[in-house]
Amino acid sequence: MKRDHLLSVLGLFLGCVFGCDADAPTPPQLPNEPVYHQPTAPESLIANLELSHTQRQLGPYLQLLGPEFRFQLWSESEEELSILDRNRDSTGTQAFLASPQISKIRIELITQAPDTTINFPGTPLDTLKMQVTPRVFEVSQTDGVTWAIATQQVFFFRKGLASQGENPNHWLIYFWVELKNASRAASAPTPVQPNTWFTMKTFYVT
Repeated sequence: MKRDHLLSVLGLFLGCVFGCDADAPTPPQLPNEPVYHQPTAPESLIANLELSHTQRQLGPYLQLLGPEFRFQLWSESEEELSILDRNRDSTGTQAFLASPQISKIRIELITQAPDTTINFPGTPLDTLKMQVTPRVFEVSQTDGVTWAIATQQVFFFRKGLASQGENPNHWLIYFWVELKNASRAASAPTPVQPNTWFTMKTFYVT
């Protein structure tokens, strides 16, 4: 009797193993989600900057910026500098990343060694400066035009401030300067050539 009971239980177990799930639907595979780095080093922020643009995701981009963030386009040939505050930068970047005119963004940045000697009046004590040059920065439009950006970028980082509710182990970008004189034109003419990162942030705003 005991032996028959054990065989019966074993049969039910083996039946479930080989048969119970046979007709069950296969769970769908989750899409490959981009993996962002923890912002514990300035180099991680640059990697996340690349990824947020190739994936065209505004949220991860905004997480890189401090509340006092400014974006500045600097040119030797222009007397007035063009500056975007955080709100205008966010609006322009959202229009850029979400534009239906754009089919693909390719970006790969080359970073130079960080400079920790920045001590201008008014800058955070832990300021770190890093120069970045695009190895590839191409914006392909649905009309066949591809914009090529080659401007040098200069980023200023600081660590989070616990007094402002920020994580002191994380870094933030508080100032971004683009040097316009290093740009090159697009692959096709247009009345306004968005051949700088700054112009990309304003060109697609409607």
